[in-house]
Amino acid sequence: MDAKSPLTAKARGGRAPYTFLVNGAPVAIAQPQPSAEIPNPGPGFARMTVIDADGTSASASIRLH
Repeated sequence: MDAKSPLTAKARGGRAPYTFLVNGAPVAIAQPQPSAEIPNPGPGFARMTVIDADGTSASASIRLH
């Protein structure tokens, strides 16, 4: 995968709309579906977070090569 290619983030559960964050910065706001194309943060570790309409959030740390 090209380091500049966007990533697809997917959430399971929750209630729309969804907001996706990378390292605490919003990258996809008010998404009607529980998935979004997000900018590739580049190599290293990143923290992905999704927040639903009720304010419930889930996070995961990922490592990109």
